[in-house]
Amino acid sequence: DFQQPMDDLIVSEKSTSECATCNYRARQFGIKKGMFLGRARQLCPDLVVLQYDFAGYEEVSEQVLSILHRIAAEYHGCVEPVSC
Repeated sequence: DFQQPMDDLIVSEKSTSECATCNYRARQFGIKKGMFLGRARQLCPDLVVLQYDFAGYEEVSEQVLSILHRIAAEYHGCVEPVSC
């Protein structure tokens, strides 16, 4: 599913929200992950920003963790999830 870009009013040049990732085209403008979106917008006024899909991320994360637990149990190991 394609996500609709965020409303331009939400991502102003004063935004302190952070860029989670960016594609190669955005990198050509000097945009980097972790950069404030306000600064990214200054570097690339036509920047397209997509919202996070928290529900989708959580769903896939739980699936991956379940697979890892199953494999660890087969080999008498354990899985210790950590957050970065």
